[in-house]
Amino acid sequence: MKLTMTYQLAHAASMDAGNRSMRKAGRSVWSDADYSASVAEFNRLFPLEAQYPWMTRAEADAIRARDAA
Repeated sequence: MKLTMTYQLAHAASMDAGNRSMRKAGRSVWSDADYSASVAEFNRLFPLEAQYPWMTRAEADAIRARDAA
């Protein structure tokens, strides 16, 4: 059975990534670094093209470049 990535599943995995980052650093509350780890995991699992089917890869890459700057 092939698992289909959904928004909810990507969100759960990203929260797990943030919690792993927090625990690895020995904290009990998220920091900016933990939030960044969570966002990076969500974007890896559920890219812009999946969120907005009308968006082309070039448009998504342009948005990623703008956000990275």
